[in-house]
Amino acid sequence: MRPETALQIAASLDSPVELLPVLPRLFHGLAALGSDPTLVAGALQRAGLGPGARVIDLGCGKGAVALEVASALAAQVDGIDAFAPLVDEASAAAREHSLESRCSFRVGDLRWLKGEGRYDAALWIGLGPIVGDLHETMGYVRSFVRTGGLVAIDDEYARKPLEEQERARRALTAFGDQILYERPTPPWETRALNAEILDILRENARVLCAEEPAWTALAREFLVRQKRQSRTLETNLIPCLWVLQRGDG
Repeated sequence: MRPETALQIAASLDSPVELLPVLPRLFHGLAALGSDPTLVAGALQRAGLGPGARVIDLGCGKGAVALEVASALAAQVDGIDAFAPLVDEASAAAREHSLESRCSFRVGDLRWLKGEGRYDAALWIGLGPIVGDLHETMGYVRSFVRTGGLVAIDDEYARKPLEEQERARRALTAFGDQILYERPTPPWETRALNAEILDILRENARVLCAEEPAWTALAREFLVRQKRQSRTLETNLIPCLWVLQRGDG
């Protein structure tokens, strides 16, 4: 793995890069590392995605969203993630749920992928600014879908000033695409999810440190970063799921 790829993976998971060898253990029990898979699949279904659609999940993680879209919508999903252990877990989950004929997962660095406009939908779920700001992210993700295809993006905008939501909408639609669905996450939902995730991470870190004390300092730093990110989401940002339809541009 390239050093810059390792740094990208660690940053996207709010972790010290030195913890990469044990991150799968720390995230054990958390199938979805981003948005609720059922919400994403439901939004895509309302936007018209149906059986046989070809979907690419960029930064698929453990494959929770990809598997839900494949199962609920009978779609064909290609998942790509830079972190091989997560890709392995995604492939194992596809076999466990008998979805290997509808889901395929592979390792790839998203920064070097080129869109060919051949998918019916592209997903960018909870990955943040890996390829730039929200406008640049939309330009990148939409390149993977055909005209009329769908783009699902789970990202955040600032709570203040109030016009930040409208600024996010302008960034997303600057290429001529249409917002079909928009769901800001209610604050109570963000707090509840963060509390659940932190409880799991704390327990996993406790077990790891009990078994291998050498990881204790880094595990503590990891938990501090996770708590800080949770507070930021709860106080400064509003997570939001958008589904857009690609225009002719």
